[in-house]
This record gives sequence, C-alpha cells and structure tokens, in this order.
Amino acid sequence: MVLEKLRNQSGFTENEKNIADYILSHMKTVQRLTAEEMGRETLTSKSTVVRLCKKLGLWGYQELKKQILVEQALENNMKRKHEPPVIDGKSRYTDYLSALDWVYESAIGKMHEQLNHNIVKRVINQLNKMERIEFYSSGLGYAIGEATAHRYSTLGIESTAYSSINEVFLATNKSNPKTAAFVISLSGKNPSAINNAEMLKRYGIYVIGIVGAFSKEIEQHCDEVIHMMEGKLIPGTEHMTVVLSANYIFDFIFMGLLAKRYDKQMELYKKINSDYKK
Repeated sequence: MVLEKLRNQSGFTENEKNIADYILSHMKTVQRLTAEEMGRETLTSKSTVVRLCKKLGLWGYQELKKQILVEQALENNMKRKHEPPVIDGKSRYTDYLSALDWVYESAIGKMHEQLNHNIVKRVINQLNKMERIEFYSSGLGYAIGEATAHRYSTLGIESTAYSSINEVFLATNKSNPKTAAFVISLSGKNPSAINNAEMLKRYGIYVIGIVGAFSKEIEQHCDEVIHMMEGKLIPGTEHMTVVLSANYIFDFIFMGLLAKRYDKQMELYKKINSDYKK
C-alpha cells in the first residue's frame, strides 16, 4: 500500500520525507499538481518527486496520484464500515439492510478478536469425550440453549436444555463422568446461573460458563469460561448482540466437534440415506 509506505517513510531521504508529509497532509491538492509543482511546493525538485515514485514501486507521478485516490477511497470505505449506522424514524428499507449487515459483521469480528482460542480448543477436546451435554439458563438464555441442544444432538451427542437444576437426577447420575454442562448467563451475575454452576460442579460435571461481563462469582464454579461480547453495537440491538455472540461461540464449538467426529458423521449420514431409500 502506497499510503502506508508514505506514512512509514522507511529508507526515505529528508527531501523524500518532506514530499511524503506534504502528500499526506494535502491529498486533494496533490491531484491538481504536476511533478514540477510538487517539487516547488515541497522545496525539493521534480527529479526528487519522480525518484520517490520509483522507490514506492510506481512508474511515475501520474500513477502515484491514481494510487492515492484508490487507496484513499478504500480507507474511507473501511472507516465507514467501522462506524455504526444510524437507525431512526427517518431510516429507509436500505438503511435496515445496511445496519443489519454492519451488526452481523461487527459482532463476528469482535467475537473473533476477543475469544481466547486456547480455552475454546480445550472445551472442544473435552466435549468430544462426552456422551451427554446439558444447557442451563432462563429466559433468552434458555432459548439459545434449547436451539443449541438441537444442533449438538445432530452430532450424536445426547443434548438437552433445562431452565432449572434437577438435583435428584444429578445425584442418580453422579457416577457418569461423561456429562458436560453449559451454564448461560447473559449478564454473568444471575444468581440462578451461579447456583446452577455451583451445584453442577459439586456433582463432578464439567462446567463451561457462557457469560456476560460481570462474571467473577460464576467463574469460580466453572472449569472454563467463555465471554460473550460486551456492549451494544447500535442502540436498541442489545438482545441481538447477545444472541449473535452466543451463537457464534456455540457454532464455533460445533464446527470443532464436527471436524473431530467427521468420519462418524459421514457414516451416520450414509446410514440415514440408506434407510430412507429402503
């Protein structure tokens, strides 16, 4: 990228640095100047301007001007992508589309950046050994857990969502070490979620917390903790942000389990297709 080279100024002479500084400060003006005029403006010369163009890997000054226009447009586009769109009473249908695209892209980008991938790898490796996966939450978190349980069951792992703890069931199945549980707390400080994690841990179950920002207490009762995205992207989209980040985490883990169980899954699909054709 030419603009990046102009900013870094690696290997530039003092005169070339003066030209680079001028270009970066007067992007629009540069488009109107000839190489000779650029030399006068920077108290250098036309030959120095041309030499800098060669050092930047360009044929000449005209190519430099074109490249600056292209890269500037790209940078402006990237800046716009990082700025949240405005949704209000004046918004049109196309604004809804743009806003939704921005929310999805931003949520996935932020989750990818903040995930501790070592933790995710450990979780995938542990879950691959399990025969049963349980999901504990309430409200919106329960809906997320229920949908995820359906997805995970397609991997041949018994998966069920619960809104509360059945301690009798836990006590009777205490001897089964191949059970894992996700405890979902959107805030990270839900008393019910904290109690669930504590009780599950007491019965020797491998506990993974999928939690919000305020999660210090619940973390004490989890084997692993994965944080959902913090903050809101656009005012009014708080619930959308939570669902997107939680689904990203669960889908990421699903992909890892699918890869580890790929051969078994292919055999299962073949069997299902064979039975269907009978």
